[in-house]
Amino acid sequence: MKKVILSTGLALALIASAGAVSTTATPSTHKVYVDGEKANVAAYEINGNNFFKLRDIAAILNGTDAQFEVTWNGAENRIDLTDDKAYTTVGGELETIPAGTQTANLSTAWVYQDGRPASLTGFEINGNNYYKLRDVADAFDFNVTWDGENQRVDIITTESYDDGEEPDEPAPPEYNSEYKQAYETLDYDEVNPDYQAQVDAFPGTPVTVSVELKFYDIKNNRYIYPADLELRVVANRPNPSNDYDDSFPETTAVKKIKTDSTGHVTLTVDIPESVYEKMKDNKDEFYSISGPDLYGHDFTYDGKTYSAGGDLTYYECEAGSVQIVCIER
Repeated sequence: MKKVILSTGLALALIASAGAVSTTATPSTHKVYVDGEKANVAAYEINGNNFFKLRDIAAILNGTDAQFEVTWNGAENRIDLTDDKAYTTVGGELETIPAGTQTANLSTAWVYQDGRPASLTGFEINGNNYYKLRDVADAFDFNVTWDGENQRVDIITTESYDDGEEPDEPAPPEYNSEYKQAYETLDYDEVNPDYQAQVDAFPGTPVTVSVELKFYDIKNNRYIYPADLELRVVANRPNPSNDYDDSFPETTAVKKIKTDSTGHVTLTVDIPESVYEKMKDNKDEFYSISGPDLYGHDFTYDGKTYSAGGDLTYYECEAGSVQIVCIER
């Protein structure tokens, strides 16, 4: 069973366009098992996570409840994933990888799952794209467990990704829109005092981030420049299925910004040091950017109507540019 990640999470699949951000990758020494059977598959370890070729994952899952097809659309620089479809071998699967540390650049390839943009963290290493195993597991709803004592990764195709014990922390309260009222009292670029108070309560020195927003029309494969578009920045209280995080006590308005007459705008925000470190580890989506209704916002550009939204990630902060996904209605 698939689990498509949409809404503002789309931006994670597109962050590579924000700039040439690179890191280091080392060949993983972890053993991998699929439903109890050892799989001879190579991976790289990046920031404490295992990254695999999508075709390698598809190959070792072929014939299981979590199987999926992988195809390449060269004209659109796009990887298409199809849920619950047998994988077609094309050659080169399950090959060995070079020894030693490699340079990993954020992938510039688009990834679609069943015809819709997918949220997968990817890096390009030596001409091949590698994706975080847990992101793929979340998308296709299979489980991944880690045995630290034996340095072993288990992929369990018959279990849902979010199965297991409930988190120790209580679930957050049901969503309410009261915090949206804070935007009505803020001027453009003014920081919400409630958010600033939360930042000041964290130990350490906040990280000041300044990023340029870029609006990308994913259907027509082009950048667009909507003028006078209001956008709102939100600090989220994430609740991942396996790792509840309460860095922020509640979802809070950060500030509202507006593009200029040429469709450009820069977002500057202070982020608590510990939260920024968690963003680096890709643990949570702490900051979202969207229109006034906070679920995307219809606007008109070049005679077309769009909705837009994105998440602020660590890699975008480092690159100084954040991709806002614009979907034509």
